[in-house]
Amino acid sequence: MDIRNYDVKDTTKCECEHEFDIHEINRLLPIENHGFYSNIVKTCSLINCPKCNKETLLLLKQKGQTWEILGIANPKETNIQKQIITESIEQTTIENNEEKNTTDELICPICKKVCRNKLGLNAHMKTHNK
Repeated sequence: MDIRNYDVKDTTKCECEHEFDIHEINRLLPIENHGFYSNIVKTCSLINCPKCNKETLLLLKQKGQTWEILGIANPKETNIQKQIITESIEQTTIENNEEKNTTDELICPICKKVCRNKLGLNAHMKTHNK
């Protein structure tokens, strides 16, 4: 994920006053910009705000076996970028719905490895952050 096309905000609240939490994380994406956020934030999640439906990027830091939201970013307004992000969100939503409906196993969002339980997935996710 290239963060240069986003306006980074130092808050976890949307403009509609919705407070984002870790339960809204959709799909983990690596951030490709070297040195971004002093290399503290290396992962993000692209979602729509449940209250106002605004496209939002959650800036995540791994904290133990879970994630912490350090800030949010909204896309800079261009029509082409808006279309690409919307298509990406739709594809992600379709993929996530298919995964949830077809199996009880957990699938790594980065490499698609199948894990039997949440502990196994959490342990596996740490291998991506090394």
